[in-house]
Amino acid sequence: MVFQNTQLFYLLFLIPVLAWWVWRFYMHRKKSRDKFADEKLLKLIAPTERKWVPAIRIILIALILASMIFALARPKGGEIRTEATSEGIDIYLILDLSKSMIVEDVGASRFIIQKKISEAIVKNHPDDRIGIIGFTGEPYTICPLTLDHATLLTFLDGLNIDQSSSSPGTGFGDAITLALSRFEGEYGRVIVLFSDGENNKGSKPVKAAKDALTQGVRIYPIGIGTEQGARLFERDYFNRAIPRTYQNEPVVVKLDKSTLNDLAKASGGKAYFVERLEDANKVFLNFENVTKTEFKSGMMTHKADLAHWFLLTAALLLILDFLVDRYRLIPRGDPQKLWIKNGD
Repeated sequence: MVFQNTQLFYLLFLIPVLAWWVWRFYMHRKKSRDKFADEKLLKLIAPTERKWVPAIRIILIALILASMIFALARPKGGEIRTEATSEGIDIYLILDLSKSMIVEDVGASRFIIQKKISEAIVKNHPDDRIGIIGFTGEPYTICPLTLDHATLLTFLDGLNIDQSSSSPGTGFGDAITLALSRFEGEYGRVIVLFSDGENNKGSKPVKAAKDALTQGVRIYPIGIGTEQGARLFERDYFNRAIPRTYQNEPVVVKLDKSTLNDLAKASGGKAYFVERLEDANKVFLNFENVTKTEFKSGMMTHKADLAHWFLLTAALLLILDFLVDRYRLIPRGDPQKLWIKNGD
């Protein structure tokens, strides 16, 4: 047996103090009664308390308080194994970790906005299994499908561009293919793809989207950036911003709406675009038309709550204390005997 609130055990030190106080109360009352009349006279003129009542009631009060303190300490014991099931959908978040996502042409870093929207999706779908796939020139699984959203958010919070794949470029066609291979079951499967839309590596995104449609998987692209784009800068060893160039020309990364719209259309999904910072709050993904499925999340083991047994013990002791109090008095004697004896 274990207790979750062990700090409450300090209250047990109050029980001897309370017991001493109650004992003093009984002793004081007995002394006052003895001053009034002797024991034989008291038995004749008034009911008297049984001698064992004070000790019994002190013990009962101490046990009642101890039982209540143990109950408040949240005792746990034994193990209960249950198989957790949930009805929902499977969602893969495909995150763009390429260098172009560090551009701040929408009022903040495209990468930061991508993470914030992903966190909102996770928090708004507590009953759905969610996984994360990252991609640059090549895709890789960051977190498989899971109902453990706390762990998922930990993975998401730890992401940054510097820890992304060593393969340069942007290839979300292969990322979609990887997500399709990671899904389980046949229903309730959705892909949310984040990118600026400029695909320059791997398989064709629209072909991957058509493959998704044949498998019943819808793709919801979320494009982040502006169509006019912005220059791409990198940091050197001294943390200085250095503009990236290609063939002596500055590299400008732009939002490719056309490709992302084609992805959504080919898979039966819907495209969203964040071109201003306030647009991030308007992204609302409606998956109501996606068929839900029941999936198992494995065996869960937890300890049984035993507080009710201590509360039951306290209740029974209270009843016993009531009965002791109810029959604590000895009926008074016959006063006539006192007068007869004095008459003699």
